[in-house]
Amino acid sequence: MPQPTYGSHAPVTSRESLIRHIQLLREDLLANGDDWENPTLERFLESMAAWIKDSAGYYRSRGEEPPGPDWEFIGNALRAGAQYE
Repeated sequence: MPQPTYGSHAPVTSRESLIRHIQLLREDLLANGDDWENPTLERFLESMAAWIKDSAGYYRSRGEEPPGPDWEFIGNALRAGAQYE
C-alpha cells in the first residue's frame, strides 16, 4: 500500500506552487486518506491551527528561525494539517 505523501515536500515559493501543493494534498487524501492522521476537514483544520500555534517551536527544533507568513509557511501549515497531532 502506498504511503501518504501529504502533498509535496517541494518548496512552496509562489502562488502557483501553493496551488500545486494543495492539488497534490487533495490527490493524496483521495488515494491514501485512510493513512492520514487527520482525514476529515474538522480534524485537518484543528491540527492545522495547532501546528500554526506551535510552529515557532517546530522551526527552532530544526535549527531554523521561524519564517514570516509567506507561501512556504502556508504550504507547511497545510501539510501539517494532514499529519500533526
